[in-house]
Amino acid sequence: GPLKGVIRLTGTVDQPEAYGTVSVRNGTMKLANVDNEITGIDGDLIFSGQQGDFQSRINMGKGSAGLALLASM
Repeated sequence: GPLKGVIRLTGTVDQPEAYGTVSVRNGTMKLANVDNEITGIDGDLIFSGQQGDFQSRINMGKGSAGLALLASM
């Protein structure tokens, strides 16, 4: 699936800040040494100053999984 987004970078080298979102819809990934493709990847990476929030949902074989991460710079 396509990767779309807009990110605005501000701040200084020592205190960078990012604002915006990067999203993928219906993505597919094939990993070496793994028989099943990862399909139906839907994810959003949301930047808010010095914090990033990643939320994703994937399908693999007959199962599915969700993932959420929060990181600070």
